[in-house]
Amino acid sequence: MNGAPGPLLALCGALTLLALAVSQPIVLVVACAGAALLLWRTPGPSWPALVAGAIGIASYTLINPFVAVQGNTVIFSLGHLPHALLDGEVTVEELVYGAHAGMQLAIVTYACGLFVLRCDPDRLTGLASRVAPRSALAVALSARLFPTLSRDGASLADAARARGLALDTGSWRSRARARSLLVAPLLATGLERGLETAEAMTARGYGAGPRTQLPRGPSPLVQRLLYLPASILLAVVIGLRASGHASFRYYDTLGDPWVPAAFAAAAAVAVALVTCDLVLSRWTSSPS
Repeated sequence: MNGAPGPLLALCGALTLLALAVSQPIVLVVACAGAALLLWRTPGPSWPALVAGAIGIASYTLINPFVAVQGNTVIFSLGHLPHALLDGEVTVEELVYGAHAGMQLAIVTYACGLFVLRCDPDRLTGLASRVAPRSALAVALSARLFPTLSRDGASLADAARARGLALDTGSWRSRARARSLLVAPLLATGLERGLETAEAMTARGYGAGPRTQLPRGPSPLVQRLLYLPASILLAVVIGLRASGHASFRYYDTLGDPWVPAAFAAAAAVAVALVTCDLVLSRWTSSPS
């Protein structure tokens, strides 16, 4: 069951703000693991976002030592690589900072994936229409016409094969040249469907009176409970920034991650994400 964008936007926005405004390693590890768990337990195709986040962490961790020339704790040195494009000296600080940057990217990716999978697209479009009604309408129409355009493309390809056009044989250049012949009729079909949609909207009175909006209605209580973990995450960010413990020293030597403020913040983040998981589990099991 998809829900209102307000509570989800607050939660995912607070999680994104935490990832971008706080650099304490313990807090980021807890936030990244919790966000991944929330996304994994979300119904729908969550694995692309999970894989993308994991790849981001691994790639940043492995690439950063060869593009950064910082850090005092040397692990090993490969000397100067050809043309001095890469640094051959790998330090602990470079690895840790790369993992930190990768976790920030992963948390934002997981938050966006959670929002996309949980949010009702119609209510999200309705929310956007309050700010940019024409843009929201264009996005909504495009989203609904894209599957139709894909079916039209498949039908044109089948018709071309029936007439002897080789679309799937030969070199990639010949296949691309053959498929390019379908672009013009597909574009003409798309334009024709767009005109038909515009005529249908005009016939139904679009633009003839005051603009209407999708009835919003109150969000169910189980969804509004997401404001609680969002408030906890926001309080963690404000508290760490106000106390001066939001930043962590990565270069030239690592700072001390085992500070009481970081432990307290990590515990608060864990409580917020566990609460969020309980709310989302109740949300999923509740009837539409």
